Amino acid sequence: MTLPPQATIAIPPALHGAALAVQADAPHPAWERLAKKGRYLLLQTTSLADVTEVADWATVNLNEPDGPMGRAERAAFNSVLERVGRWAHIEPLGDCHCLATAWKHKQS
Repeated sequence: MTLPPQATIAIPPALHGAALAVQADAPHPAWERLAKKGRYLLLQTTSLADVTEVADWATVNLNEPDGPMGRAERAAFNSVLERVGRWAHIEPLGDCHCLATAWKHKQS
């Protein structure tokens, strides 16, 4: 039996406000695991549900933003998706949601 990896997902500084706002609402336990390290907020997890939560958050914000989004914010959300994709296989669900389906045991 292979244990799941300890995924570390960095939230760039441009998204700190958005991530902390979601954390304050606490809709999912993943957001309780955010910790500040240097300039980044980090989420460390062994749960695909947590990875799905972060990937879905980034995908929804890219496809259905609450308001105008600047270049830096868009690039930061894309960076989150790229980082999540290093740890897990991400499959689209409909137009703007996604699901982490399996771990990638060798990070690329």
